[in-house]
Amino acid sequence: MTYVLAWKTAEAVYVHADTAATIEGSVLPGTTGVSSNFDEAHIIQPGLMIEERLIKIHVVNNKYLFGIAGLVSLATEVIRCFSVELTRWQS
Repeated sequence: MTYVLAWKTAEAVYVHADTAATIEGSVLPGTTGVSSNFDEAHIIQPGLMIEERLIKIHVVNNKYLFGIAGLVSLATEVIRCFSVELTRWQS
């Protein structure tokens, strides 16, 4: 389950999200693959791992905000394509 929570005041916008994400492969660089930030076991399936270290909030052009869920590689590609098309559209 993924959640992204946001609220706006007169002075600012606040956004918060969980950090668990599905990663292709068995271990992320810089991690042991043994436990999460909360010292809980990762859920590992053949070729997939759940990792609790991902920033799921991405800002594009200081105007658009993405909250990602699911397979990280797919979400990253969607954000990249949106950024390319946004740049093309604004030119």
